[in-house]
Amino acid sequence: MDPNSLVEDQIDWGAQFLRHLVPHLPIKLAFWLKESEEGRWYFYLASKDVATKGALDGYRRIVQTAHDTQDQRFDLFRVKLIDEDDRIVRDISKLRGRGPALNWRFFHDCRLGDVNAEALYVYPESVFLGDHGAKIPEAQSVATNL
Repeated sequence: MDPNSLVEDQIDWGAQFLRHLVPHLPIKLAFWLKESEEGRWYFYLASKDVATKGALDGYRRIVQTAHDTQDQRFDLFRVKLIDEDDRIVRDISKLRGRGPALNWRFFHDCRLGDVNAEALYVYPESVFLGDHGAKIPEAQSVATNL
């Protein structure tokens, strides 16, 4: 598998992992982001617990969830836990507000906080906020800059 391309399998894996993680760690926003400089996709999780309980506690819960589910595809080095008030989260909210009323999107070539994102996939809130039967819709590409 090409580490530079985000494939449907990774998107589906992320959705499944989120459904197991949310009972243990509140998630406000989840997304895959490919930084222009890095060239690799990273799975970002934004949680209020980063500010209140610390990132280390959050990472412990992430690793415990992977262990409990015996997830062989889990790679801690591809996961980035950030505070729900992080500038990246605020900028993604702005991006989502520019388009149709959708809860998810693919975005290309945008600046998020201090990060130049080559590409971005944002999960719909239904994936991790209760509608566990929700099917992830097909991707829609949008080129944009903040």
